[in-house]
Amino acid sequence: MIVQIKAGGKRALAFFLLALLSTDLLAQTARGKWSISPIIGLHSPALDVLNERGFKAPVTGIGDTERPETEAEPQRDTISVPIGFDNDLEAIGTNANVGLEFQWVQSARHEFIMGGSTWEGDSSSSTNGQLPVQGNVHNVDYVRRAKISYNEFYFGWRYNFRFKETKKYRLYSRITLNELFDVDYREEHVFSIPPGGLDVDEVKRIFIVKGQTTGVLMFQFGLGGEYFLSKKMSIGMEAGYVISPQSFELSSTALESDEQLGDGFALVLPVHPRNINAPLGAIDPNTEASQNWTQLAKPVPQDMKLRFDGWKLALKFTIYY
Repeated sequence: MIVQIKAGGKRALAFFLLALLSTDLLAQTARGKWSISPIIGLHSPALDVLNERGFKAPVTGIGDTERPETEAEPQRDTISVPIGFDNDLEAIGTNANVGLEFQWVQSARHEFIMGGSTWEGDSSSSTNGQLPVQGNVHNVDYVRRAKISYNEFYFGWRYNFRFKETKKYRLYSRITLNELFDVDYREEHVFSIPPGGLDVDEVKRIFIVKGQTTGVLMFQFGLGGEYFLSKKMSIGMEAGYVISPQSFELSSTALESDEQLGDGFALVLPVHPRNINAPLGAIDPNTEASQNWTQLAKPVPQDMKLRFDGWKLALKFTIYY
């Protein structure tokens, strides 16, 4: 039996298991000294392929509309018309990274560390244009939104530098192995017909693209320092860099829409599965949306390999017990 858990539930479950594991380890190593640190920080990942290709590619397609009767052609029939929208998204860059970390003090210089965190970035943009719906071309407002997020678990080692004996501050280096176990991507395209006195006024057509992957391994290297407010409490800052041995693709994909019978149009979205059961791909960002797509082959999406490499900054409040 397979049980599906939503992204929010996965995050809550992961942090619960992390806390449970840490409590069990603490019970087994009561003679050791532990600390816990809530973390509020920033991560600036290098999502270049998504930002420069997927976010700058247009929507294209073909739709059917009824040709009006004329004296020369009294027979009313259906013709195909091209569809094109340019609606670039702003690049996703630095966003909040929050989490929880535990440290197990082995000696004055060495500490085992483990923790978990979550990060999310989003972007949106809007424009307008024309879309053939139910046999007629209508003016539409078009809103595009994208969101990418991850949850991670990590463990590693921290080395405390020893300078002059002091009880007020401490400088250290750290290295961890990080696993991104829940990477999610979601992109929405919402086309709304504004009020105008017609039967289809305020009708919406929504297209949603989803992609997911797990098991992305990364290494994080960093330096930090903490200032002791008391014997058992400190506040600290860290700067680090995360790097992955290889890029990844969003392989578990889905494409959803609320199209209705008789709409009569087909869209090629900027980011969508390359084929059935294939990872997400992105069409060429240099594609001209205004071309006559009734006479051209539809754009083909190319590989979209992503990386979360980038700088991290963190503010930590640590309690020793």
